[in-house]
Amino acid sequence: MRHLTAVGLLALAGVAHAEAPGAAYFCREEFMGGLAFNSGSHEWEGGSFTTRRNFVLKLKPAGVQVQGQYSYDLVQVWVTPEGQSLPIECLDLGKEVGEMDQITVPKNNILRCVSSMTQYQFNRANNRFLTVYAYGYVNGADNHDDTPYISGGRCTKID
Repeated sequence: MRHLTAVGLLALAGVAHAEAPGAAYFCREEFMGGLAFNSGSHEWEGGSFTTRRNFVLKLKPAGVQVQGQYSYDLVQVWVTPEGQSLPIECLDLGKEVGEMDQITVPKNNILRCVSSMTQYQFNRANNRFLTVYAYGYVNGADNHDDTPYISGGRCTKID
């Protein structure tokens, strides 16, 4: 057989994607900012924070999603905050319940998921990440217990 069909090529591509090894990354926050309650003025303010929330990001292949002529890697993702032993699963909340643990990695290599109410975006091509915690403030509590933030930094492959 001299010519492979498009379906055959996609099947071969899927096998190549599915057999790719998993990877782990140590991610170091380099900047963080958000909202903070000022106890002196009793007002919320924007500001930068010095707190660092480093973590390990673990990716495990979960197959391939085929949409027409395109195929996309699926990965399972776990986040382990620095200083902790147990990883926390990162989910795609836009998917059906049985598929939330399969994160689609589009051609731009940026995967997106949510873990412990924090949104994670990670670029597999340049190892940059963003995290967004968008809770607090709107709940009406004027204190430092639940502060919305965005942070970012870079990850180093460790596995």
